[in-house]
Amino acid sequence: MKKSDDKGTMPGIEDVSVDVVIPNFAMGLRDAADYLYELGHRRFAFLDARSQGQRVGGRPGFFRKMIAEFGDAETEAVGCEPSVVEACEAAHRILAHESRPSAVVALNDLTAIGVMRAANDLGLKVPEDVSVVGIDGIPLEEQLKISLSTVVQPHFEMASSGGVFD
Repeated sequence: MKKSDDKGTMPGIEDVSVDVVIPNFAMGLRDAADYLYELGHRRFAFLDARSQGQRVGGRPGFFRKMIAEFGDAETEAVGCEPSVVEACEAAHRILAHESRPSAVVALNDLTAIGVMRAANDLGLKVPEDVSVVGIDGIPLEEQLKISLSTVVQPHFEMASSGGVFD
């Protein structure tokens, strides 16, 4: 398995000209992909949830590049809005065919919940038939019947660091 040592910089944020506190989606995506790859997954899908008009920020290309570094894995990227309903509709399209991915990485947990709902609608079991990982760590995932694997973003620490002045 060939992989760079760099956790990655998300394309599209280096040109921001204001002070910002943002999650490191590059690291979250890398952690999710590495975890799933180590479990034996070789067919991935990425749901890049973004609001209407929001820039992609290079996330689909970044994820494709990461998966390509494994050398023996493939991926498809699908755009959808960041809601359970929109993610469910997008996941229906990628999970309904026989050559479906065995693992889906969602940019946030609401999107991941939509993927889990679509899997259930299609008679697929999570994680037996398809693994799902979200990048967020929202408290809502604790209320689900099926446990959601998630890469927890340090929301409290990010909010706290936004008020620190040097």
